[in-house]
Amino acid sequence: MNRTQNTFRLGVERTIDLFLTLRNPEAVRVHLGQEAFLIRSWKEHRWWIHRVRRRSWEVNELRLLSLALRPGDVFFDVGAWVGPYSLLASRLVGDQGCVFAFEPSLETRNHLMLNLDANRASNVRVVPLAISDEVGDATLVHGSTTSRNLVTRASAEGLRVRTTTLAQACSELGHRPDVIKLDVEGSEASTLRGSEEALADARSILLEFHTDQLRARGEKPTELFRALFALGNRVFFIEGKASGVPATGTELKPDRPPPGNFSLLLSPEWPEPS
Repeated sequence: MNRTQNTFRLGVERTIDLFLTLRNPEAVRVHLGQEAFLIRSWKEHRWWIHRVRRRSWEVNELRLLSLALRPGDVFFDVGAWVGPYSLLASRLVGDQGCVFAFEPSLETRNHLMLNLDANRASNVRVVPLAISDEVGDATLVHGSTTSRNLVTRASAEGLRVRTTTLAQACSELGHRPDVIKLDVEGSEASTLRGSEEALADARSILLEFHTDQLRARGEKPTELFRALFALGNRVFFIEGKASGVPATGTELKPDRPPPGNFSLLLSPEWPEPS
C-alpha cells in the first residue's frame, strides 16, 4: 500500500469513527492492529484515543501481538490498563482461547471492564491483582495519568492493592500463558523475580523496560536486562524514544542494553507475516 492509498484509508476510517461517535457519544470506535473496537472510557483518555487514531500508539507492539497469538492461546496481560491489548488478544485467541487481564487499580479496572463489555469480550477474565515477587499487598501510587500508576512496597501514599507472583497466579487460574505482555511502570524487577519458570514456558513475551523508573526505585537496570537472556528466548528491540537506539527487530546482546526506556520482544525469532 502506497502513501496515497494509506492516507485515503485512514481518512475513511476517521470519517466512519466520527460518524459512529456522533451516533453513540458514550463510546468511540478505534482500530487496534487490524481490528476495530468501541472504547467507552474515551473521555478520560482523549490523549490515547488521539494517538491510536493517528496510528502513533504502540503500532509495532500491536502488530507483533497479532503475529504472536494463535487461536486457542492463553494470554496474560500484566498491567492491562483500560484494555487495548486484552481487547485485541480477545479477538485473536477466539472462543477456544482465553485472556487474563491483571489490573490492580480499581479506577482503571472499572474503565477496563466498561471497554470489555462494550466489545462483548467474554473470553477475558479481569484479575484485580498486581504481579510481584511475593503474595501480599503493596501501595498503588497514582501517576500523572492512569497509564503511569506505580505499585511499590516502599513507604508511600496511595491505595493498598493485593499482589501475587506469576507462578501463584498460574496455579490459581489453572492456566499457563502462551504469550505475555508486561507493562508495569518500573516494577519489572519485582515482577520478574520468582516468575522465571512461567516466563520461560511462554512462547513470546512483550515487555516494556522502564530504565528511569527502575533506577529511581534502587534497582539495577543492566542486571535486570542481562537476566532476560536466561529465560530461554532471544531478545529483540521493538522501539524506544532515546537517541541512538537500535532499529526495530534488532537482536540484542546481554552486555549492550539500549538507552532510555524501550520495549522488547522475547521470542525464538522475530515474527514476520506469513
